[in-house]
Amino acid sequence: MENAAYVHPHEVAALARRWPTYRGREIGTDNIRAWYEQVDENQQQRLLFKLLQNVRIFSDLQIREKLKTIHHSSIRPLLPEFVIRRRSDRRTDVVVTYVDGEAKSGQFYASRYATVNAIHPSSVISPVEFSKSLGSYVVKYGIVSAIVVVDDIIATGRSLAGNVSNFLSKNARVLQKQNVPIILVALAATPDGEAYVRTEVEKIEWADFDLGIGDLLSDQDFAFSGNGIWKDPDELARAKALCSDICSCIYRDSPLGYGGQGLLVVFPDTCPNNSLPILHSQAHPASKRKWNPLFPRLVD
Repeated sequence: MENAAYVHPHEVAALARRWPTYRGREIGTDNIRAWYEQVDENQQQRLLFKLLQNVRIFSDLQIREKLKTIHHSSIRPLLPEFVIRRRSDRRTDVVVTYVDGEAKSGQFYASRYATVNAIHPSSVISPVEFSKSLGSYVVKYGIVSAIVVVDDIIATGRSLAGNVSNFLSKNARVLQKQNVPIILVALAATPDGEAYVRTEVEKIEWADFDLGIGDLLSDQDFAFSGNGIWKDPDELARAKALCSDICSCIYRDSPLGYGGQGLLVVFPDTCPNNSLPILHSQAHPASKRKWNPLFPRLVD
């Protein structure tokens, strides 16, 4: 059993070849091997390697294409025609913002959304003092046709729904005055997360709100959903127990990630905290056990 479970070099090389970069660096065979060899037994290493084989890493190119596709399918039909007369022309009737705070993924992808869809850089407005900034923006650029809120993932939907609801409530007066569609753009979403956000935000009756989703996640994007990753329920149980044991030295209260979802999703510059902690976080400094992640998060 132990010998049969051995992870062969050609398997590691094949995995490394198909992965895009993470935060600008390649994840090579040595990185992959060092990660799963943090457990000693071949059978345990095989379980961790199976997880890696099913991790979905979005590339920069995929992100750009998803942001373009969402814009063309969910936002552009709501806008007046925009005629480009010069290569440098950028539309100013779309305001782009984010709700997860400064210097986080929402801000990064809001700027990327504007860039790939020929929207003026000044159209990206911080949620800090948004009402005041929007007022100044309208004075300078004129009519706004839509407001786009950008985030990377809707996982459980709890945090995002709360952030969006707070944003809408805080800026209700100016947003109602504008009376334009407010579209939440997410690169990926779980079905439950999408449903939760829709339900919560639709409670704000005045908001003309909708969602634009780049990729609706499936069972294959969850580590332990009985999705074909594992050959039988026993192997699934062993893998889950192993991850829970390791992750207890990282997030004791959430060993399978925020919301207990155990996602296998990685973006080009960060790994969501809903993904398995062994992918993105180190062991707690006080823990006797050490663990180094393969896709370290800048902020936990």
